[in-house]
Amino acid sequence: MTVVAQLAIEAEQSEFDRVLAELPEDGFVAAQKTELSSADQRIVELRVDDGETLVRLHEACANQELLFDVQRIAQEPTETADRQRLASDDGRGGAKG
Repeated sequence: MTVVAQLAIEAEQSEFDRVLAELPEDGFVAAQKTELSSADQRIVELRVDDGETLVRLHEACANQELLFDVQRIAQEPTETADRQRLASDDGRGGAKG
C-alpha cells in the first residue's frame, strides 16, 4: 500500500526540499505542491511507501523547526502509485516529485 498524506507546511520550498532530501529514497514515492493557503502555508501532497516514512518526515521537520499539520491521510493500492509514477516518467502527467 502507498500512503498519501496532505500536509500544510509553514516553510519555504527550499527548506522543505532539504527535509525531503533526508527521507530514504526507497520509501519516498512523490511530492506534489497543490496550493498556497491564506496563512502562508504550503499545501503539499506526499506519497510514501509506508507510515514509517511519514514518521521520519515528522522527525526531520522537527529537527529543522518546521511546522506542519496533517490535513488528510489515505492509503491506496501500490499499483495506483506505480501507474502514476510511470505516467510522470514518460511525460504524460501524474504525480511529480
